[in-house]
Amino acid sequence: MQEKNTAQKLADAIAEVQSQIAAKGTFNSSDVANAVIKKLSNETPDQWAAIRDQLVMESITRTVRRQIDRSIEVSDTRQGWLALPDFEHVPQFIKIASGWIGVNQSSLEQLQMAKAALKARIESYNYARRSEEKAKADKKRLKEMERTEQSTARYFAEDATMTMGRAMELHQASLEPNSKGKAAAARKGGAK
Repeated sequence: MQEKNTAQKLADAIAEVQSQIAAKGTFNSSDVANAVIKKLSNETPDQWAAIRDQLVMESITRTVRRQIDRSIEVSDTRQGWLALPDFEHVPQFIKIASGWIGVNQSSLEQLQMAKAALKARIESYNYARRSEEKAKADKKRLKEMERTEQSTARYFAEDATMTMGRAMELHQASLEPNSKGKAAAARKGGAK
């Protein structure tokens, strides 16, 4: 309710200031914004502080969401998985419901949920509005998620509380020479 009132107060102030400035001649959006800020900060400083904080929060939230969404589409070497055979694109984050989780902190179940969502997205590319490049990138990401799931599922069977990062460490250890002893020692070392 307070958000609605805040948005309405801001909209009313914009309409009022816009009418005043328009009567004087040519103006741009910055002129209106500056006048609204002055008006609200002078007339109701407490309300202006709440409006300002809300606007900043919304702006930063949109920026964070865009950056995370972009990072999902770009290869990320920080996971340390790219040295493994057949892994070229491992996202830093996977989308879970309305949020994200770092892929190394995720569980197998969370990876499977993200994989199912990606499959649904790939199916939506059957419609003309979707780009061919994004479809190829998503299909590549899906293959790697399936490969990740196949490579790590056995470790989750042994320890349901394991994270994806720990499972990939064990998988990587199993690929090295004399890996059976290293992987067994790593499993005994406990989940991170």
